[in-house]
Amino acid sequence: MSFSPLPDHELCRLADERLIDYIRQARDAGRPSDARRGLMLLVYGYERDVKRRVSLKLAPHLIDDVAHDALVRAIAAAFDGSSSGEFRGWLHTIVDRTIADHYRRAQRRPAETILPSEHSGPRTPGERSRRLTATPARSSCGSSSTSCSTRSATPTGR
Repeated sequence: MSFSPLPDHELCRLADERLIDYIRQARDAGRPSDARRGLMLLVYGYERDVKRRVSLKLAPHLIDDVAHDALVRAIAAAFDGSSSGEFRGWLHTIVDRTIADHYRRAQRRPAETILPSEHSGPRTPGERSRRLTATPARSSCGSSSTSCSTRSATPTGR
């Protein structure tokens, strides 16, 4: 079967399984740009739904990372043959498992405590500048030897 590229407006109308087939055919025909276009439409078509689903169970600062992980897993499963059934249903299963994996990893991680000294720095840019210029250069190896590389404590203008 020969591959023939489709315009975006036709790709948008394809059912998920047909779009996945299109992406596979483009890849097999040596047309990576057509495969990427199809994959982009597939992923972006579900991105908002996946983020909404993740937001129901996780804190706002975690949504993007966990949603991205779920989408990557779902796409990998769709193309390595480990998915079964309808893509949408498989995607929701993967999202739920990715959220569960996040909680399992969080339980294994030691609790983090912010030390008071981490927040005792200068409050304004002016204070930061005065503090940096008043701090002597320190050696990166912990001694005052000139054989070690030293870094200036003054701002570099970035």
